[in-house]
Amino acid sequence: FDETIFAEFERCRKQNILRTDPLAPNVIRRRLPGKLGLVAAFEPDLFLKKRPAALPPEVSVDEPFDPAKFNFNLVKNGGEKLLSIPYQNEDHSILVNVSPLMFGHGLLIPWCSKCLPQSLTADAISLAFHTLQHSKSNRVRIGFNSLGAFSSVNHLHLHILYPDQLNRATNGYKPGALFAKQHGFPIEHAPIQRTLKTTIIAGSKTDSSSFAYQVDILEWKAPCFSFSSHPSSLPKCNDANGINNGTDVKDFQAMKDAVVHFVSLLQSLSIPHNVLFAHDENCQKLRVIVLPRQPQHHFDADTAGFNAALGEISGYLVAKTKEHFLNFDEEKIIDLFQDKVACDEAIIERLCLEIEKRYM
Repeated sequence: FDETIFAEFERCRKQNILRTDPLAPNVIRRRLPGKLGLVAAFEPDLFLKKRPAALPPEVSVDEPFDPAKFNFNLVKNGGEKLLSIPYQNEDHSILVNVSPLMFGHGLLIPWCSKCLPQSLTADAISLAFHTLQHSKSNRVRIGFNSLGAFSSVNHLHLHILYPDQLNRATNGYKPGALFAKQHGFPIEHAPIQRTLKTTIIAGSKTDSSSFAYQVDILEWKAPCFSFSSHPSSLPKCNDANGINNGTDVKDFQAMKDAVVHFVSLLQSLSIPHNVLFAHDENCQKLRVIVLPRQPQHHFDADTAGFNAALGEISGYLVAKTKEHFLNFDEEKIIDLFQDKVACDEAIIERLCLEIEKRYM
């Protein structure tokens, strides 16, 4: 899986299919001083050549699909396809992101021909879990931006990301200097602020022998919810085929249901959200980090110098200008996220109560 993604991505680079190249010599990156381990990047061509957003900043979370606007059925260049993921008797394409944030950046398009809006459905969450299990390593991450959370296309898609590829040599730093001692995105290393008073059990609320996991509030730039699986319940992700055939039927059913319920709750309350799916370093646990947030039009991206989308939420800040890149400061970024991204405390407490109430 990973090897195919990388090989096909490199093919797209050599065939000039990409609008911008994350390994171009004019790309610069640096790690910001501070406790969070944030990484900043500046790609001079990224915002100049990137396809304009097909949505206004004030878009609602439940905006219906509009065939008149850009969607992935309009991608006619077969060379943009990296590979397909078989799931539920269908093949789901992973396309190259032609304006990638990093080497290997792809777009998973679930049930493309059905023209689904950018809403994270139960089936799409299952497909994300299934796709993670296709990887033979712990390197891949899957991300989602809802409408109102800096998604630029209202056609269901998820991001395939490889944060370790940010360690590849480009101008401005040596290989390994960014994430040398860190696995995944910085958000994955955020300390636990609070563990919710619930243990979620598959099939029964009392049978402790069933699959269980925990839900935590992370201490991050903005409050976010981390759903972590029980270590003993996961198969090794480097098995012979890199695939777990029981992903949705047994091993992850409880976790999937809880994430589906939580995301559905956010959608019903019209709360935009960013979602990150990840393995831990040893492939012993599966995590889903969900960040409920203010609508994106509250965030002035031009003044801030970056979009507050999944990458930036997770700790990778892509600067709009070199001046912004050079002047990024961790404390100012934290203040900005708390003021313009984070939901207020009353909303966070309501969401916590909803999670706990479901399993009382």
